[in-house]
Amino acid sequence: MPVNNYHQAGLTLIELMMTLVIATILLVMAAPSFVDLIKRNELRSQSNTLLSHLHFARSESVKLSDNIILCRSSNPLASPPSCMADGSDWSSGWITFQDVNGNSTYNDGTDVLLTASQNAGQNNLTVMADSNSKITFNSRGSLSSTFKMAICDDRDGNGTYEQEHGKEIRISVTGHPVILDTVTFNTNCVPQ
Repeated sequence: MPVNNYHQAGLTLIELMMTLVIATILLVMAAPSFVDLIKRNELRSQSNTLLSHLHFARSESVKLSDNIILCRSSNPLASPPSCMADGSDWSSGWITFQDVNGNSTYNDGTDVLLTASQNAGQNNLTVMADSNSKITFNSRGSLSSTFKMAICDDRDGNGTYEQEHGKEIRISVTGHPVILDTVTFNTNCVPQ
């Protein structure tokens, strides 16, 4: 009788099961790090978006030799949008406009709407200012006083926005905005 030298190549059921168990363990260990990475990137992205709007408002104020106002808005994509009254929660978004009539309020048909940005609240982020509901860049691109904002996320999903998971944007009286990795003023990143 002839000898069959057939050798089967492949995985046994035990080898396949062990591979799946190891892959599952690695995925379970990597998932929290991946979620944290996504939240950090969302925070960085929103901070950079706000920073770019501030740079744009400042440059437009110098270019147009006029006051440019960036104000918080409850519905920045409405037609027409409006600024919200005093308050420090910018989480809904903001609008940027040229204050043509000089009354520090957006008037559709008179003032020129430059940008509108819906914001952070949808991404479990909050944006809080130290006091004001609007930022006014004068014709030289400067402010009458410094301005601070904090952008924080709900990293652990418990409904609180911790300062240790935040970025701070400071605008000096010269109008130059910068992002800091630590929130230093006492907002506790809590929407009011």
